[in-house]
Amino acid sequence: MATNILHWVKFWQVASLSEALAMYKKSLTADEMSKEVEEEAATLPGATMQNHEILAAMGKLLQSGGPGLEADPKSAAELFREAAEAASASGKGKLAAKYYELHAAIEA
Repeated sequence: MATNILHWVKFWQVASLSEALAMYKKSLTADEMSKEVEEEAATLPGATMQNHEILAAMGKLLQSGGPGLEADPKSAAELFREAAEAASASGKGKLAAKYYELHAAIEA
């Protein structure tokens, strides 16, 4: 998992995982972006990610931490719970169950 995340960090040309986390957070408020920022964002990898996917990716980053980002299991568990709720609201029951399992595993 860390290798995959580091690949995206390199692809996005961010210096650390904390910057990658900030990019995910910013993408959750995409509807608040200006038109030109939105057009630029559409060219980035993950531009078509749904909110539950973004929340889960943020959870994965915080679950294990890495270069420039301290692990925060409590926040990771909360993000997986939010991802589960968002996936459920989108009609993605199996994916919601997976996120709930990740939440429960961290909380245990």
